[in-house]
Amino acid sequence: MSKPHLVSAERVKYPPRNPKDIYEFFDSTGMKQLGKVRLVPAGMGGWYLADFMIYKKYRGNGYANEMMDCVLKLARKKKRKSIFLWVAATNTTAIKVYEKYGFSRIVDDKVCMYILLLGPK
Repeated sequence: MSKPHLVSAERVKYPPRNPKDIYEFFDSTGMKQLGKVRLVPAGMGGWYLADFMIYKKYRGNGYANEMMDCVLKLARKKKRKSIFLWVAATNTTAIKVYEKYGFSRIVDDKVCMYILLLGPK
């Protein structure tokens, strides 16, 4: 039996004074919430990826790749110029995903900063 694929991301709306977008990701049945992403507008047309989370019981099934595909597609659609994030240096699983998608480490410490410069695709 194959795993259900992520097919939808729904934006959770917040009041305008709270400038962040949270997207919840669901499987193909629409019944299981697999994780969420929180994107915060940053200077110079970028986004701060404040949260990128797959819920524990759904980890290890490739959903992080599908979620990142959605994030990058959305960023390009909204003409974002970059995405940056902070991640613990010990979180090697997340770091592998970010590096796979071309994020570059620009601060190397116990907590690392990564950035991805976006161009047209």
